[in-house]
Amino acid sequence: MLARVLEKHRDDLAMLGRDASRLEAVKKPFPRLSYSEAVELLQSDKTREKLEEEMARDRERLQRWRDELKDLEQRIKQPMKKWKLAKAEERISELGREIGKLEVDLENRPQHIADAAAFEWGRDLGGDEETIISNQFDRPVFITEYPCGAKAFYMKRSPEDPRVVLNLDMLAPEGYGEIIGGSQREDDLDLLMERIESEGMDPENYQWYLDLRRFGSVPHGGYGLGIERMVAWVCGLHHVRETIPFPRLMGRMYP
Repeated sequence: MLARVLEKHRDDLAMLGRDASRLEAVKKPFPRLSYSEAVELLQSDKTREKLEEEMARDRERLQRWRDELKDLEQRIKQPMKKWKLAKAEERISELGREIGKLEVDLENRPQHIADAAAFEWGRDLGGDEETIISNQFDRPVFITEYPCGAKAFYMKRSPEDPRVVLNLDMLAPEGYGEIIGGSQREDDLDLLMERIESEGMDPENYQWYLDLRRFGSVPHGGYGLGIERMVAWVCGLHHVRETIPFPRLMGRMYP
């Protein structure tokens, strides 16, 4: 998909302000980590040191932006040509938005670093953890074999380690999070019933699904790709709602 976008729509990416070189770096093979390896990565001193270095660089960047904003605000008070004034005002507006976002991010970053170091095996990976992990790579990364308790009842347990399921998530780089999720499905009726009951779910609500196993099944799996998330990553957009034709927003339920 990326190769086709770069071939057919490079001009569109440029119009959106997307750095195409970040996409050109995405080459196979994609790195793979088990969930347990991802937890070790989050907890490691190396990751903490890297995050602290990134935070220091971002603080320096924030100060440069503040200095540039202050300089521009002084300059527009002086007489200048209209086109230069318009350009300066556009840059002031852009800096204001970027400074605001980075200030909030830096305010929350120390807690994110502390939470990563204290992450406990068994919890599901949240957005902050996914961002930290994916930022260690310049291409999508697969995370496999999550704990049973963090994933859906229909995912098959690993025969080698029944604590985990045979699943995968693909995390996009640059903090865009999960774009693909999939797993091998449990094809054994008795094991599926056991999992439903252990989760405190009512088997009556799943008879149609259980019939798919009761009357014959084969080992199988499935996955889903989030089209809107994929588009957000490829285009470098700030929020997935920008990729949805008719997003539900505050005050708008219908197109």
